[in-house]
Amino acid sequence: MAWFFSRRDRDEDRQFVRHCQMLFAHQQHAMEVFNDGMTAAAGVASVGNPMPAGNPFARWGVNLQSPAAVQHHLLPAAEKKIAIVERMRQLHEALPEPQERRQREVHLLLSNLLDAIEIRATEQATTIERWVTDPAFNPSDMTSPGVDAAEQDAMTAAILQLNALIEKAGLGGPDFIAINCEAFNEVRAEAGLPQLPLEEFGAMYFALISGAPVRFFTQG
Repeated sequence: MAWFFSRRDRDEDRQFVRHCQMLFAHQQHAMEVFNDGMTAAAGVASVGNPMPAGNPFARWGVNLQSPAAVQHHLLPAAEKKIAIVERMRQLHEALPEPQERRQREVHLLLSNLLDAIEIRATEQATTIERWVTDPAFNPSDMTSPGVDAAEQDAMTAAILQLNALIEKAGLGGPDFIAINCEAFNEVRAEAGLPQLPLEEFGAMYFALISGAPVRFFTQG
């Protein structure tokens, strides 16, 4: 039970959970950037609207017809997504490998997730670039189903193990929202965005996990 842990154990778990949530915040940022590029290139929605709503693995129901629009909007978005993934990798590799067993298990699963995210982001960029330069190439999807499934499976495994760590450490509820808010605000600061108040962040986060379309990295 959580109350058997020492204050030092709890503080170490809190710092580790914050690191994990920073990675997920960067992933959210990358998804929003790519979705903006897609909607702008397709001309089906205004920039700033999430698409698909709350689901980074949903198949796109848009029709990209303009190579010029794709090159102007979507290709830079795909490249920025790769840069965000590289930042995630930098942060994760800078963290010393944990000695505590539960943290070490989550750390390994997050490393696997980063591999899957990088593979998917690279395939997206490669597909988009080829579509722009080769008129005969007309993919039905940006990425192959196997690549999509690999990222989703890796994310599910990492989140389940992380949730178990959070529960055992007694860091759920308001503590988790506060940790998450800190992590997202640090990523927002890197993007040049103002801090979100804790109450506002909490409302946004609960809306997100309920399946509502929520933006965390939109200016204004």
